[in-house]
Amino acid sequence: MTVEKHSYTVPNLPGVRLDGGNLSGTNDEQKTSEYVNTRAMDRDKRQHPQDAIIERILDNAKVTKGSRVLNLGCDTGTIVPYYLRRGAASVVVANPNASMLDMAGRQFAGNDNVSFLYADAETDNLGSDYDVIMIYNAWPYFPHPQEFIDKLSSLLKIGGILSVAHDMDRETLHGVHRRGTAVVSSKFFPTNTLATMFDRDLTVYKIVDTVHLYQVCGMKE
Repeated sequence: MTVEKHSYTVPNLPGVRLDGGNLSGTNDEQKTSEYVNTRAMDRDKRQHPQDAIIERILDNAKVTKGSRVLNLGCDTGTIVPYYLRRGAASVVVANPNASMLDMAGRQFAGNDNVSFLYADAETDNLGSDYDVIMIYNAWPYFPHPQEFIDKLSSLLKIGGILSVAHDMDRETLHGVHRRGTAVVSSKFFPTNTLATMFDRDLTVYKIVDTVHLYQVCGMKE
């Protein structure tokens, strides 16, 4: 599998990089949860979605008209409009953070194509028969990666896609978490390592490792 290593330019990148705030470093997984909860309420102020990057993420994951999508780690709904513009048949947003889920739910209230599930994705029932499962800007928050990949793979249709994507590279994300929680960054593996974990259940067909995009995609066969 060839890894895309080139950089590419996205015009007029707005916003600033996150720096972890004034949080003190820790390896405590409870602190990881506290870190996420603390940042939930002002998440929208710090989100600067890049259309070109998100569209490429969805292209790589083969999100098309009629797709049934499970989205994990959706923060306050940043990526949901992109699914809807592509004509996704349904989008299930699962998140264990009540504050983020509530904010996302208010944005899409009344949209029958979007539903919200308050759930621990590693342990709770998330449904099944998905065309695409997307983990967007959230992969390091799941503490049992191989078991989680195994679970999510079982929820896909034959031909379904599991995608792990971040709109920044590992170095940048490590900087975000350096003053927050070391546990988070420790789970952000190199793309080739993550692809090897995918290989147990899926056929990896796309690995991207660039300045603005980290993504691994695998298909269930």
